[in-house]
Amino acid sequence: MLTLLLALSVAQADEGLRLQLQGGAVLNGAQPAASLAAALEGHRDARVYAEARAAGSGAALVRTGIGVDLLGGSDLDVRIGLFAGGKGVWTAQTLDPTWITGGELTAGARLGRVEGSLRWLGGFGDGSLSALHTETQAQLAFRVLGTSVLYGRVLRATGSTALPSDQVALELGLRWTL
Repeated sequence: MLTLLLALSVAQADEGLRLQLQGGAVLNGAQPAASLAAALEGHRDARVYAEARAAGSGAALVRTGIGVDLLGGSDLDVRIGLFAGGKGVWTAQTLDPTWITGGELTAGARLGRVEGSLRWLGGFGDGSLSALHTETQAQLAFRVLGTSVLYGRVLRATGSTALPSDQVALELGLRWTL
């Protein structure tokens, strides 16, 4: 709730608030997963988001964050942000989470109906380097109809439970902007 209030204050109650909803399938040989995300964007592309990824094995990753695009509403994006969340394995009896806080950096561009970005996230679980969680995402997307966007994303994570560590996965999905 605090993250949402912070984002709305950064967005300055802009009339141009946009809600984005996203869903995808993460494909890797070991443990396929589902991915869901929601984001609220406003003034200067200030953004608050929540995202989750869960595998059939019970492994999960959940993040919420806030960020701002340093270049404003242009077709070039340089976004910095902070996030907090957790990762862990959910079984029928227990949920054993590790809490993660960290930062992120995204660089991207839009050209007509095509957009691409490179996003890096890094965070710590217990404050030590051994608990470092990083994720790199390279995304290519194509606007197909109105505000619907098909995307493909290559993911590589370290210290993750929702993806095999140090392996590459492919996420395919659809994003809607309301």
